[in-house]
Amino acid sequence: MSELTDVAQNLARNTGWHVFPCDDDKKPAIGKREGGNGFLGATRDPDAISRLFSHRNASLIGIATGIRSGFDVLDIDVKHDAARAWLIAAKDRIPATRTYQTRSGGFHVLFRHAEGVHNTESHIAKGVDTRGEGGYIIFWFGAGFPCTDQSPTADWSDWLLEALFYKPTPEPIPARTQAFRSNGGSVQNLVAATIRRLECAPDGSRHATLRAAACTLGGVLDAAGMSSATAARLLLDAVLQAGGGRVDQRNALGTINWGLAKGASSPLAVGVR
Repeated sequence: MSELTDVAQNLARNTGWHVFPCDDDKKPAIGKREGGNGFLGATRDPDAISRLFSHRNASLIGIATGIRSGFDVLDIDVKHDAARAWLIAAKDRIPATRTYQTRSGGFHVLFRHAEGVHNTESHIAKGVDTRGEGGYIIFWFGAGFPCTDQSPTADWSDWLLEALFYKPTPEPIPARTQAFRSNGGSVQNLVAATIRRLECAPDGSRHATLRAAACTLGGVLDAAGMSSATAARLLLDAVLQAGGGRVDQRNALGTINWGLAKGASSPLAVGVR
């Protein structure tokens, strides 16, 4: 029996998680032409695990997320500037829960499965994904990467689920006010960096970047000495610049107003604990 098979069997036995083999590119090791079924074929049965992980391409352990294994994952890919900024702003609000470092240097943050959580990409912020029902992750701890928080798996925080599920409704455009100017300091730097990222956001991620930016600015309104109207104008100007004027302002402001309100309801601490 290989060491990988032994780890996979122990993992399934000790946690109840459903596992299957992946190759070094994080794809299912057994292709459909060979009868593989990807994460749908994940199992806890030790004999089945032994057969699956004997495949020549097996090099990583995949775990089916969602109902089958009982947990979902917040996947934070810190190679994206927006994901790093989001983590800095939100880290103190994320509950202590089992967390693993990924091969790219990011984090898999585990939460007990919540109804309705599926797979998303950059929905909360660019580079902040979720894996839930119908998805899987790689067990990077089994490949030698650290467990950065050994706490038991916690429930999803309400604010995270709201950010994941909420669909903003259009609201009136706020009155134009003088834009806030960054004048140094960690809060001002965070505001300026957030606006810069939004100005450079490409079409495919602009909405997610706007939503994350609005939540960030909403959380630092008092610390930055900004009114919500000033923040709204900054965000709208930035998203218009990113879109070259091809932006539905009414929908954009629905997102902005929602994000500012959500951020203001839970002020952010600037800095990672």
